[in-house]
Amino acid sequence: VALTVLALIYLSIDFQYFAQCIIAFRRKPDGSGVDHISKLRLTCCVADIDFMLHMNNARYLRHCDHARMGMWHCSGLWNAVKGLGGTAVVASSTIRYRREIKWRQEFDIATRIVFWDDKNLYVEHKFLSCPRAVGSEPFVFAVVYIKQALKRITTAQLLESVGQLRKPPTCPEDLQHWINYQVSILRKMYL
Repeated sequence: VALTVLALIYLSIDFQYFAQCIIAFRRKPDGSGVDHISKLRLTCCVADIDFMLHMNNARYLRHCDHARMGMWHCSGLWNAVKGLGGTAVVASSTIRYRREIKWRQEFDIATRIVFWDDKNLYVEHKFLSCPRAVGSEPFVFAVVYIKQALKRITTAQLLESVGQLRKPPTCPEDLQHWINYQVSILRKMYL
């Protein structure tokens, strides 16, 4: 009976997702705030692949969740958001694939905040090959932009709480195009 109950729990809860979340929060925060660049090394496993034996498109965004959680935690920003009574949600995302990640292939996800406005943080995830030699440049498999909307707090409040209140960096041109697209598509959602 106990095995049946455990099997039902395992099948009804996305166990692997929550296990990865726990792993993301095991790293020690360094308090680097918005300047933090997080790296997460993963291997494309059986649960990630599709019939073409490469990573399924949906898995990229799922891995971005774990990478982003690790970045939020290690940077100290997550504790600051919770301490201010706020939360953060994904408002939109876009991904550009360049080359497939194959089964059993190791890869890194480099995650950083590239821009912010009054209520949103814009996060970039780069899926990178693992360098084969010291000093070699990694290959970029995919780039993902995530608009992380802050709820019940502003970015100014968040940045002030971690001692990093300042103007945002210059918005990259490609990201600005994407932000403009988000504004125009939002109008269509309210027709």
